[in-house]
Amino acid sequence: RIDVVFCIYPIYYIRKGKFFMKKNLKKAVVLLLALVMALTPVQAFAVEKRYFYLSNTSQTRISMGAHDLDTNYQVIVANKKSATVQKVRYTVEDHGSDGYYYYLLPKKPGKPKITIKTTEGSGLLNWQFLKYKNPISSLKLGSTTIKGSKFDKKDCITLSYKKYANKNLKIKVVPKKGWGVNCYMSSEKRDQNPYMELADSFRPTKKGCNLRIEMWDKKRNTKENVDIIFK
Repeated sequence: RIDVVFCIYPIYYIRKGKFFMKKNLKKAVVLLLALVMALTPVQAFAVEKRYFYLSNTSQTRISMGAHDLDTNYQVIVANKKSATVQKVRYTVEDHGSDGYYYYLLPKKPGKPKITIKTTEGSGLLNWQFLKYKNPISSLKLGSTTIKGSKFDKKDCITLSYKKYANKNLKIKVVPKKGWGVNCYMSSEKRDQNPYMELADSFRPTKKGCNLRIEMWDKKRNTKENVDIIFK
């Protein structure tokens, strides 16, 4: 906060019964008024630094939430080469109100210039997109040990469905330094909801099913997914 203090002293003079402001002080007053307007707080969003790892084998999609039409919610990306915005409409019938689900689709690592605008104010997101980084030292599924190097170049590998079909596979992950395991999830198909959270085991019951391991970067306080597809 900056406070502007005015020192009061005669800045007017009288001529023929009318008040006039001294020319040099008139300019000063105009400048002071402009300064006061510039320093007047404008409501904006509190923005924290956030990191997002990008998949190198599928399209990363970041949820921006559901927003009703009357909020005039806008996501403005300065450079379309860094990310694009996806809007999915919802209606009164399926959501109780009219609006859109908003998703951000990153295209490359970097610090994009993204502005959020609503009827409540606006703010520039302090976000950074990160290149995929292998977070796994080793992984064990049932009696099968998978080297962490399998995830060096890509975040998704495939295993034989026929070999593991309907077997209850105990999951054990050894993370690299600075990483932890957040949770295990599964779905009938990669990147297809719903994803069901698992305890510490997985049973492949359908060809093409996906085991997702959500890893956690302790330093940047953000997640990164690695996937295993049973084909």
